[in-house]
Amino acid sequence: MIKKIVSSLVAVSLVFGTAAVLPEGVQTAQSAMTASAKTYKNGEIISKDGADYVYNNGKLRLIAVRSDKKEVTIPEKVNGLYVDTIGTGALGSYSTGSSVIHLPDSLTTIEGAAFDYNGNISSIKIPATVTSMDGGYTFFQCRNLKTIVLPDGIKTIGEQSFTACGNLTSVSIPNTVTKIDKWAFYICEKLKSVVVPDSVKEFGDLALGYTLDSKKMAAKKVKGFTIITTKGSAADKYAKKNGFKVRYDKNVALAQVKGLGAKTYTGKAVKPAPTVKFNGKTLKKGTDYTLSYKNNKKVGLASVIIKGKGKYSGTLTKVFRIVPKKSAVSKVTSVKAGSLTAKLKKVSGVTGYELAYSISKKFTKKTTKTISSAKLTQTAAKLTSGRTYYVKVRTYKTVKGIRYNSKYSAAKKIKVK
Repeated sequence: MIKKIVSSLVAVSLVFGTAAVLPEGVQTAQSAMTASAKTYKNGEIISKDGADYVYNNGKLRLIAVRSDKKEVTIPEKVNGLYVDTIGTGALGSYSTGSSVIHLPDSLTTIEGAAFDYNGNISSIKIPATVTSMDGGYTFFQCRNLKTIVLPDGIKTIGEQSFTACGNLTSVSIPNTVTKIDKWAFYICEKLKSVVVPDSVKEFGDLALGYTLDSKKMAAKKVKGFTIITTKGSAADKYAKKNGFKVRYDKNVALAQVKGLGAKTYTGKAVKPAPTVKFNGKTLKKGTDYTLSYKNNKKVGLASVIIKGKGKYSGTLTKVFRIVPKKSAVSKVTSVKAGSLTAKLKKVSGVTGYELAYSISKKFTKKTTKTISSAKLTQTAAKLTSGRTYYVKVRTYKTVKGIRYNSKYSAAKKIKVK
């Protein structure tokens, strides 16, 4: 923390001059993997095409990129393994001088300080698959970063995430965010207004609307800074407490959206019709907003774009999951002592089946075990003879290294021999 405060002072001097200072339904595949006929061990470093990765439970964590190219693309796969994490400093100034960085859709996690001190980066799109990037300092002192759309699904904008991003002019905050931590947008003096959804309930010190007074070496308000929110929200209270302007626009980015839980794959375009509410009022499709969709035909992450119409402005993009079709336990038997065998209903196009078995019909965490396999007949052994077990199954499909689960089937019970 002390190091970052000192770094902040250095960052500001560079900005102002020498006088200043990754659902239910989604889980990461954890199966053991091999590549190029080699099995990797956790912690082993893999180097390829000017980048270093660390192997961890079948996935790769990017730790460094050595490139002076203006544009760099991080691959989805390296040696047959999916890249799911951008590690601390991996794309910072000490790693790469690239100004445009393309990230893969296999990512689920961006660690704290992943891009810090990268004064060259100007263009970045965070994949919708990312649900964790709350470590703080993520884009610390990325002085040329101008705009960024944060992925729907993250819950926290961490401490000093955008400190000293002096050219940042716009940021899109999804309505899954509940906290904007201290100094998150400190010294972003070109950021004149921010749409803050009602989901944000907590603000750290100097979270929004402050920059540095280089003469007094103290925080001061960004001139004309405006928070766009709904009346009575936490953002409204933050604005009034700090003396910022507030605008109550009818912007759909501030709307509450329901009805976008996991949807089942049908082979056709999936088009859910969410309920959209603004300040408690249910908006009318076609009158107040329109809907469009992206990537909504296959298992994986899909998007619905809600665009304001009539009295309502703005655009809101929400992500929903398309999961495989359900299977079922066709038959369960116990032929051998201490074991049961389940025969499953075949579902085409899936990676495999996860069999869950438990002595509790509620499938409590402590009493439940699972088996994942592509086989339609699965056997659970080392069970307690004479006890009744409950058995259910769900399908799963792995897309770009991310596992999408169907809903569980109805359970069957059997008394084990």
